[in-house]
Amino acid sequence: MIYCFDIDGTLCTNTDGAYETAQPRLEIIACVNALYGEGHRIVLYTARGSTTDVDWRLLTEQQLAEWGVRYHELCFGKPNADVFIDDKGLPLPELLRRLHMTQGSAHRTQRSSPTMQSPQDLSAHRVGHVAALILARGGSKGVPKKNIRMLGGHPLIAYSIVAARACSQIDRVIVSTDSPEIAGVANRYGAETPFLRPSELAQDASMDIEAIQHAIQWLKAHEGWEPELLVHLRPTTPLRDPQWIREAVHLLQTNHEATSLRSVHEVAEPPQKLMGLQDGFLVGLFPDETRPEYFNLPRQAFPAAYHPNGYVDVLRTDLVREGRTLYGSNILGFQTPLAVEIDRPEDLDYVEYLLTKDGHPLLHYLRSSSPLHPAQERDRMVRNRFANP
Repeated sequence: MIYCFDIDGTLCTNTDGAYETAQPRLEIIACVNALYGEGHRIVLYTARGSTTDVDWRLLTEQQLAEWGVRYHELCFGKPNADVFIDDKGLPLPELLRRLHMTQGSAHRTQRSSPTMQSPQDLSAHRVGHVAALILARGGSKGVPKKNIRMLGGHPLIAYSIVAARACSQIDRVIVSTDSPEIAGVANRYGAETPFLRPSELAQDASMDIEAIQHAIQWLKAHEGWEPELLVHLRPTTPLRDPQWIREAVHLLQTNHEATSLRSVHEVAEPPQKLMGLQDGFLVGLFPDETRPEYFNLPRQAFPAAYHPNGYVDVLRTDLVREGRTLYGSNILGFQTPLAVEIDRPEDLDYVEYLLTKDGHPLLHYLRSSSPLHPAQERDRMVRNRFANP
């Protein structure tokens, strides 16, 4: 379907001709990007310059790029389209409501739900389903714009999106971000960005649980549904095998005693062999340990220890929604291969080296497939590529 959006008054504030002062309406842009990600054709139009000789195209294109708007065509004048959305026809709250309903309808079409129209019907149909949630804020300090830094010729977040889409149990891949730029990149690689995360939930000290609860609440309020399980994939752990994600989802689905699943790998040195500094002197970290110089004992003298690595976490939505915890009291441990996490620039360089040296199936897929296929075709292609032999 072709959606045609007016720019001034819809995608940005109406400035009465002072176009350079326009401010983006981020929630509308997120909805536009989500429609783009579903494979619809997005046409933007504007009357800028229609009564003067001023050419506003360059400024308009620069603003759209800065705001992260994903579109196929920009028109100065009114083009042909199936749906026209502008500030003259609908109040903003009604516009948002209809956009969200349109997106919900698109999801229902993809999942072959023939007659359901209301959010309540969608909720009933989607009970028990699984959504991947990728948290990707825009304000990384250690590695600026970390989540969209290029790795092997593709943005970092693309690896997590493709890995999630390759998992047949996952019905939707959603990115939660405060950045329109990241949202646009995520849409390009097949993820949904139905909302923009509030900036207060995307600070250095913000907790994952706050952003995840926001996502759950937004989906319930605007689409009338929530998944039974959330697959939490951190974009900073890019090199995953989709088979491990499939196995993790299956394990939590079949273990009803577990409140969540968290991926780990065994660390080379147990924590008892680590040391702290006190007034410049090295001290052991376990004062209740009775063995003399226990930190000098061989590692075999201690139980194995495991590091949560961000490879894949699977959460129960009701537990996160109702409580103050992500994982609950019965966390199912899921051992994965060693996972490299990207927190510093040198980590990015190391992963780039690994890709150059050994390659990776996700990178092979990204290089051999266009991310611009419609959403349904992309999912079919990627799942076929990573299907079990």
